[in-house]
Amino acid sequence: MNVIRITADQIDEHPEAPLDRLLAAADGVVWVDMIGPTEADVAVLSDVFHFHPLAIEDATQREQRPKVDEYDGYIFLTLHVPEHRPVVGGDVVLDEIDIFAGEGYVVTVHERPIPALADALGRLRRASGALRPFADFVLYSVVDACVDMYFPIIDDLDDILDGIEDRLLAAPTPETLHQLFTSKQALVHLRRMQAVGAFSVKSYNQPRRDQRQQIIEAARALNMLVVPEGGSTFFWNLTMVLDGHTGIEHNVPISPLYKDVVELVTHSKTGLTPTLIVHYSGLFGENYWYQNTKVWENEQLLKYTPRAIIDSRSRRRMMAEEDDYSYFTTSRSMKKVLDAGGKVQLGAHGQIQGIGAHWELWMLQQGGMTPLEALRCATLNGAQYLGMDADLGSLENGKVADLIVMDKNPLENIRNSESIRYTMVNGRLYDVNTMNEVGTRVKERERFWWER
Repeated sequence: MNVIRITADQIDEHPEAPLDRLLAAADGVVWVDMIGPTEADVAVLSDVFHFHPLAIEDATQREQRPKVDEYDGYIFLTLHVPEHRPVVGGDVVLDEIDIFAGEGYVVTVHERPIPALADALGRLRRASGALRPFADFVLYSVVDACVDMYFPIIDDLDDILDGIEDRLLAAPTPETLHQLFTSKQALVHLRRMQAVGAFSVKSYNQPRRDQRQQIIEAARALNMLVVPEGGSTFFWNLTMVLDGHTGIEHNVPISPLYKDVVELVTHSKTGLTPTLIVHYSGLFGENYWYQNTKVWENEQLLKYTPRAIIDSRSRRRMMAEEDDYSYFTTSRSMKKVLDAGGKVQLGAHGQIQGIGAHWELWMLQQGGMTPLEALRCATLNGAQYLGMDADLGSLENGKVADLIVMDKNPLENIRNSESIRYTMVNGRLYDVNTMNEVGTRVKERERFWWER
C-alpha cells in the first residue's frame, strides 16, 4: 500500500505520519494506492475508511463491469484501463481499477501496476497549487489519465481501418463494400447501446445468417452478450449455436433432441430457455394447466390479477389428451442437456404474471429433472445466462437481497413453490398475502386500479 499526501505546496510520496492522522488533516488530499490488496489492505478499507462491505468486495474481486455507485459520503468507481498499447492487430488487454473518492481522500485498488496512475501523479505535480489539494481534482486526474490510455488504441484502429479501406477501394466489389459498411453499422449500434449501460443485446429474428453474424462480431468486439429469439426454425437455431450466440430463447422446435445436438449445445456452452409455456411445435404448455387446474379459483393469483383476465383465459378451456402435449418430450430433452453438462434456464414468456413462472418450473420437473435441478434452472442458471450471477441467482454474501420465503419445501414437492409467505426485493420484505412492506419498515401498499 502506497500513501501519497497532496497539498497546495508539495506532493509527499513517503509521509511519516500514520494514515489516520493524515486523513484528519484539513489542508490536503491523501491518495492511497493498493496494488494486489492484501488482508491488511482490506482491513484498512474496512476499519479506517469504513467503506461498505459490498463496495470492498467489488474492489477486491475482479471482473466488475465499469460503473459508478454512490454511497453515503463517498463514491465508488470501476474503470477498465488498457494495459499497454497493443501491437497493431493484437488484442487489447484491460486492467480493472477500482476507486473510492470522498472528502479529503482518493483510494485506488488494482491487481497490477498501471502506468496511467504514474501519469496521473505527474499531472498532479504539474498542476496549479490552487487545484491540487482537492479530492475531486485528484479523482479527475486519475480518471482522465486512464481514459487517455485508449487514444493510442483508437489511433491503431484507425490505421487498421484505413488500410482495409485502401485495399477495398483499390479493387472494390459491391459485396465487399456492403459487408464493410453493414458490419460497421452493427458495431456503431451496439457501441451506442453499451454507452448507456447495456451489456447484452437481443437479436430478434434477424432473417439472414450474415446479419446475425454481424451482430455477433460487433458484440464480441465489445464484450457483450447476444441473446436471440429462437424463431421456431430448427436449422436457424443450429446456426445460432454455431455462430456463438449466448443462448436460444424458445425451445428448439424438434424433439426429442439426439446426441449430436445435445453435445453441440453443451460443448458450445449455449444456454437454452425452452419457454414450455408457449411450446413450439405443439400445444402450449399453459393450456395443460388451464385444463388440469382450476386457475379461476386461485385466490392468491386473484389478489394481484383482475378476475376478468383470469376468467376469460381459464373457465372455458381447451381439453386434450396428455400425450398430445409435446412439451413433455422437450422437457425430457432439457434433462438430457443438463445431464450432459449443459445449461438450461427458466423463462415464462410473460403469459400470465405470478403463476406462469411456477408452471414453467413444474413443466421442467415433469421431464425428469429433480426439484433441485429445476429450481437451479429458475435461479442461478438464469443469472449466469444474463451475466448477472455476481449479483443474483443464489443466497451468498454480497449479492442482492432478492429472495422468497416458503411455508413448504419445494424439494419434497415442486408444486410447493407456490407456498410463498414473504418476498424480499433488494432487501425490503413484503407479505405476499397483502403485499404490504413489513419487517424493518412497515408500509401499506396502495390499491390496484381495479380495486378503486
